[in-house]
Amino acid sequence: MILRFGQLLILLLFGAGLLFGQRSHQDYTRATTAFRDGQFFDAELHFARVAKANPQSARGHFGLALCQVRTARLPSALKNFERALKASDVNAQVYLHYGITLEAHSQPEAANLALQRAVELAPNNAEAWLHRGRTRLGLGKTLDARSDFERSLKLSPALTGAREEIAALDSRAGKWPQAEKSLLSILKAEPRRVRSLFLLSRNYARAKNRVQAKACLAKWREAEAAQSARLRAEKRLFSLLALAFKSLRAHRFDEAWAYIEAGLKTAPRHPSARKSVHSILQKLGKDKKHAAMRAKIRRRLAEMKRNSASPRPGLPR
Repeated sequence: MILRFGQLLILLLFGAGLLFGQRSHQDYTRATTAFRDGQFFDAELHFARVAKANPQSARGHFGLALCQVRTARLPSALKNFERALKASDVNAQVYLHYGITLEAHSQPEAANLALQRAVELAPNNAEAWLHRGRTRLGLGKTLDARSDFERSLKLSPALTGAREEIAALDSRAGKWPQAEKSLLSILKAEPRRVRSLFLLSRNYARAKNRVQAKACLAKWREAEAAQSARLRAEKRLFSLLALAFKSLRAHRFDEAWAYIEAGLKTAPRHPSARKSVHSILQKLGKDKKHAAMRAKIRRRLAEMKRNSASPRPGLPR
């Protein structure tokens, strides 16, 4: 699990010390702004400049890693995490996100080591305890994992992931009413939460409540299919936007716009797709030779504005 969008932005600002030079400060500010707006490829360009100007600092490398995690480029992300870990100003957030990334890609031993360090550096970070618990569970250390989940929940009583993990352990231990109560409480706030629906269906099955299990399983399948479709669309979108930003850097504006248009068709309400339209308009500047393209893009923006009455869906969690 990767932390939510707003939380990631805050984590990018860790340390809050002096940045090295005015140019680095400007690049860092632009990078964090672009990241906040879902412009991960734009943010990556600025973080790369920060990393090049200050290779001994974790900030640029950490920012690059987070952008690459968000755009599903694991090998590049892991390399930048490793660079950040060697920096003199590395802190718990780098270890935490490195561990989360390893955990999400089935490397529990390495993830456990990273998350152990995160817990040592930030003992009051509920997310660090939650994810260390998950890696311990994956390594078969059930009692240790439960202890971590309980510590996480004590630090942050509203942390849904910790509540789910404890409910899952309760269900496995035969405490079906207790698990059911906890999962129903989560689903009251988030009716389509995929993991809670799955755990609740299994809990009903263990309790031999076949009717409830079948109904809950149907809800889980529906929610899981919708989530999978969103994730596939997001993956394709980021592939298209990577090509678009490569074309923009080479000033191949027609080609870039074609990729962005394809991205808009793939995920029309995704913030990254919508922000990319503003990016190309900004890159075009006021040159007269691009007047026709600017007019076309402005018409597209006007159309998007007319169609934006309904709220945008959040990013996949």
